[in-house]
Amino acid sequence: MTEGTMRNGPGSGEQAERRGRQRFVRVFVLCALGAFVVGVLGRLGRQPDYSLTRETAIALALFVPILFAVGTWRLLAASDERELRHNIGAAVVGSCFYGLVYPSWLFLWMGRLVPEPNHYVLFAATGIAAFAGYLWPKLRGF
Repeated sequence: MTEGTMRNGPGSGEQAERRGRQRFVRVFVLCALGAFVVGVLGRLGRQPDYSLTRETAIALALFVPILFAVGTWRLLAASDERELRHNIGAAVVGSCFYGLVYPSWLFLWMGRLVPEPNHYVLFAATGIAAFAGYLWPKLRGF
């Protein structure tokens, strides 16, 4: 690299990295907005007994898997190799957590030893486990 290039700003590698990071942030923000829409629809479509209207249930049953699939695909496409490794590791940790916890809780419930599995708790705990699986290598510098 010549001295003139250093004074004139970042090189092509730095610019490409910045564009990639910006693309990742844009996709992440769009996914977060999609999740916000799911929350709003879930709240607005509630009945007094906390059930959902049929229209809302159908809309959410269609929208959530599409949002999840497209969002995951676009986030992985916008990730560099290191970010991709962290995301795949997080998915594995979350999946393993669910695969270990749910069957055990289900069998203990079937034996009348614990209350019925709480799906909200399992969903949230799986997300927390996946997030921890994402943060662990990042905080350790891997």
